[in-house]
Amino acid sequence: MRFTFDVDRHIYRVDGQIKRSVSKIVTLDQDVDATRFYTEESRWRGSRVHRDTLELDLDSFDGSEFEEDALLVQSYKRWRDLVNPIWTSIEEARYSAIYDYCGAADRVGYDGMKRPLVADLKTGQPAKWHPLQLALYDLLHDDMPPRIRRRVCIYLQKDGTRAKGVEFKDPTDYDRALQLLRKAA
Repeated sequence: MRFTFDVDRHIYRVDGQIKRSVSKIVTLDQDVDATRFYTEESRWRGSRVHRDTLELDLDSFDGSEFEEDALLVQSYKRWRDLVNPIWTSIEEARYSAIYDYCGAADRVGYDGMKRPLVADLKTGQPAKWHPLQLALYDLLHDDMPPRIRRRVCIYLQKDGTRAKGVEFKDPTDYDRALQLLRKAA
């Protein structure tokens, strides 16, 4: 199997065939207004902040080129220093042969208490679709059954204060995710 991800166009391919992504599947949910959550501005800000937090986690961070980005990264760092996560996967593109879709969870690993965790960094406000997105990211990982990992959105704060980690525990998020996977097939 040959798996590729075109970062600029956000297109996943398996053996040359374009595959569904978590982003596209989430927009099938009736509660999601895709035009609100995925603007050009949010895409660029998110890309910059994800790059910076990746560098921070890899101990190669030299600073952000934009002041507002620096505060968001500082917010993440404060959360990270409190929670002490151990990341086993950072923005690693994956393909699920079981469900035939792709995605890249921002972070997968363990929290400071060694509990499995899948996390997504957010530069905006909480939205109804975030639990669904994390359930889809969790289903991409075949190394342990779904519902074992904690699903946490890390809401970065624009003023640099510690990010707010919000855990989603509703098991019906997985039911919604699986319904959308069937709908998207």
